[in-house]
Order: sequence, then C-alpha cells, then structure tokens
Amino acid sequence: MQIVVLTLFGKDLKLQACFSIVFTLGFGVAKIPGVSIMSSAFFFKNRLSFCLGLYCATMLFTCLGVWWFSAIPSMQVLCVFISCFLSSWVYGALVTYIEGRQKTETLLAVLAGLFIYAGNISRGTASLILQLGCPPLLMPIACGLATCPLACLLLVLVDRQPGPSIEDIRKRSKRQPMSSEERNAFCWEFSIGLSTMIISYALMTGLRSFRDFYPQQIFSAAMKEDNVPSWVFFIVDLPGAILSCFALVFMNRIEGNQTAIRMLFLFQISACAFAFASTLLFEAGLLSGMIWQVTLGIGIFVSYTLMQTPVFDRLFAATKTKGTCTFLIFMSDFFGYIATVVLLFYQNFGPETSSGDDGNQKVLDLYKGVLFAGLILITALLATSLVFFGNKLKVYDENGKREHVENPQFGDAEDSEGLVGRT
Repeated sequence: MQIVVLTLFGKDLKLQACFSIVFTLGFGVAKIPGVSIMSSAFFFKNRLSFCLGLYCATMLFTCLGVWWFSAIPSMQVLCVFISCFLSSWVYGALVTYIEGRQKTETLLAVLAGLFIYAGNISRGTASLILQLGCPPLLMPIACGLATCPLACLLLVLVDRQPGPSIEDIRKRSKRQPMSSEERNAFCWEFSIGLSTMIISYALMTGLRSFRDFYPQQIFSAAMKEDNVPSWVFFIVDLPGAILSCFALVFMNRIEGNQTAIRMLFLFQISACAFAFASTLLFEAGLLSGMIWQVTLGIGIFVSYTLMQTPVFDRLFAATKTKGTCTFLIFMSDFFGYIATVVLLFYQNFGPETSSGDDGNQKVLDLYKGVLFAGLILITALLATSLVFFGNKLKVYDENGKREHVENPQFGDAEDSEGLVGRT
C-alpha cells in the first residue's frame, strides 16, 4: 500500500502508516469514555446486547468500510479508527464476565493466551484466504463473515453461564456497577499505589511496542542476519506466552488476596530482573541474539501479563470493594497507549532507521539503552507499589474487614449477604 493519504510536518504518510496510527489512536482515545461507560449500570443491564453490538460494528466498519471506500483512502482510515475505537472496549467487557471469581486468574490465563496469539492467527487466516484466490479487498469481509457469527455465538454461551457464586463473592467481592463518586473515592484512597502501577504498565507497554514496531531491525542486528527467517517471529514469544499463562494459573492457587497481591508484584519484579539480566548477558556476548530475544520475551510477557487486571481484581477482593475493576483497566490502558503513540510518531517522523546494517544496529543500540533505563525504572515503581499496598492493606484482614476506620465512607457495615464491603 503505497498510497499517500496526507502530508504532515513535511512527511508523506502512506495508507499503511495511517492505518497503524489510527489503530493505536482509536484504541487509546476510547479508553477515556470507557472508564465511565463500561462500569455503568446501563452497560451491566444491557451487557450482552452491548457486546454483540461491539462485535458486529467493529467487523462492519473494518471489513465493509475498507472495501466500500476503496477509492477514498481517507474514509478507509476513518472506518479503521471507528472500528478500533469500538474494539477497545471488548477486553474490558469480557473481563466483567470473569472478574470476582475464585478462578479469575485461570480464566484470565486463557484470555491472555488467546489475545497474545490472536495476531498470528489473524495473519495466518488472512494469508490462507488470499492463497485460496480471494481478492485482497474482499479478504477482510471473508474473515469477518467467517469469524464474527462464531464469536457472537460463543459470547451468548458465555452470557448464559452462571454468575459468581456466593462463595466467590465471599472470597473475592461482589461485582456491580460503580458511580463516578465511588470510582473517584477508590482511586483517591489508593492513589499512590495505583499511580506507580499505571506508570510502570505504560513503560512496559512502551518496551513491548518498541520491539513490535522494529522487529526486523532488532532481530537482524541481534542475530547478525540480513533476512531473519519468518519462523523466528512465530516462535520467539511462544515461551513467554506459555509461562505467562502458567504464572496466572499459579496465582489462582493462592487464596489469600493480600498474599496474592504481594506475589504478583514479586513475580513482576523478578520477570523484569530476568529481562535485565538477559540483556546484560547479550551485551557481554554470553547469549546469542535468538536466545536473548526468547528470554527477553519471557521477561516482558510474564511481567506484562501479571500487571493490571490480576492485581486490580485482587485489590477489589482484598478490600471487599463492591464494584468492577474494569475502569482501572481502561485507565491504565489509556496511559499505555500514550507510550505507544509516542513510539509511532517517532517511527514515522523520527530519523530514518530502516536502511542497511548500520541502521539496524542503531535501532538495536537505541533499544538496548531504552531497555536498561526502562527496566530499572519499572522495577523501582513496582517495588514502590509493593511497599505501598503492603502497608495500606494492613488495616484489612484476609476477609477484607477493615480493622481501623479512617474514612466513614469506607466502613465495616455488612450487607444482606453478610459480606463486609463498601456502600
């Protein structure tokens, strides 16, 4: 796709670059309204129809829009933006089905594994359809018609499954809509810990995105090969994806919520240290480029997967907060996409980095510098979060009962089910 859609800051932006930019912007901008919408009573009352609408609308805007406006590239870009805006709410919507359960981490492991490899599956399916003779402009429609009905059917089946049991609610907390006042009060009480968590997540997103945006340059320079075999990109992150899922399943075996939160932070810190150490060994010439990328992927993916949702769910459980943790997911995702957007603009408006061995080495050197600085800062932020929540949660016992009431809004009144929680 060599069509120039617009010129910005003296730089011609071609269709593929515009797709990449609006893809990230759409996902990022949608997080702001998602904070309120996806934790509202309206969403919980109409959850199934809302999610089905998201599935169908995202498919139609991308698949039909790109085909219908094939002669108007700017409209194609707009359709992709709208589709990504709506798609941005899908993960948070699905989390509302699985949060607040004793098996939440196991279910998250399944979800994370599917999301990690969704890109490879999509690319493989698209390639197969093209090989079967489908015209390129009709390929997205063929993919959409094949997958969207199946996705909708599976969603209906998920919606018909029983909600959290009484025992789930007792051990975690009751999940329900939250008002803006309740969300603000929760964020204010845990503001320091949430801030350090969100910043560390944004930085880790940046490290992951840098590697995703410049894979050819980084791998070529690290492995000292001009043409990196395609199979490398398929398997290099497979160990990280598998270990991430195992880590989540292991966390599900920990019943104490405060203990689980501490373990989640310790695992994240250990994964960052593992990624840092592997980079040091590669720099010292003790690891090959291929092994370094595998070990780096393990460190990044394990830490990245254990950030955000598992901690938020356990935090609600540890404090017996009535509500949904999805608004925190949208908040942290928003800052994660800010880091991604910065990298995208660097990719499109920064110095040329894609020509020749010298350009590849410059990208690798820059990435190693970013890794060293980023991993040190992320580790410090995670350690701060660990200390903060360790001290903050001391006023709660393992059943979520608040031993010392500092704010009457967060009292110890029991609800009709005998649960201690916020009102």
